[in-house]
Amino acid sequence: AFAFAAVAAGVEMWPPTLYGGGFLARLAWVNLLLAAFNLLPALPLDGGRVFRAMLEQHTGRERATRLAARVARFVAIGMIAVGFMVNVWLVLIGVFVYFASSGEEKAARIHERVKDRCVSDVMIRNPICVPPDTPVAQILGVMQTTAQRDFPVVTADGAYVGLVRAAVLLHAAPDARVVSVADFIPPLAAGDPLETSGLLSGELSAAAVVSDGRVVGLVRAADAVLLTQ
Repeated sequence: AFAFAAVAAGVEMWPPTLYGGGFLARLAWVNLLLAAFNLLPALPLDGGRVFRAMLEQHTGRERATRLAARVARFVAIGMIAVGFMVNVWLVLIGVFVYFASSGEEKAARIHERVKDRCVSDVMIRNPICVPPDTPVAQILGVMQTTAQRDFPVVTADGAYVGLVRAAVLLHAAPDARVVSVADFIPPLAAGDPLETSGLLSGELSAAAVVSDGRVVGLVRAADAVLLTQ
């Protein structure tokens, strides 16, 4: 009985069609097509990741990703070309694969350049720090004599309170105390890995660097990004 059912199901699914036949047959073919598509050697598809893993056995991670991304872009261009003749959805998928593979390549390149780097490699040492009760107008005056635009706020005994940015200072009342416009941004340690610090992902634009409870540096996202270029 099971053999007859299998034969019957096979007959129903052949010839292959996505627009005719029974619902189960069409659903089966759609799933087969999706599975086949996912096995294409194009990042970020599963087939592309398997292809990269195979290359990585003979080359480094960055080179393997670069080669896999290059193949993915060729596949994407082929999909776009065929899509113009067959179906516009294939064009859209090809565009997605093209840009996604480029993103994977960029991420791998950044990882390779910063994997052994830490926060201390890009930090400004001994930055200008300001007491909590400093008037905003006073800091604006200091900004005219220095290129520093983010200021750690510290107490009289050197304890870190927060960080105040130039964009906030420019819109604050001149007689306001800096502590009222400062943000508490969790400080980083000099030995923290740069890749996971949040400076490269856009989570942080700047942060104070603290050691033994004292501010020893200031790090900016712009400097971290510059290191990856």
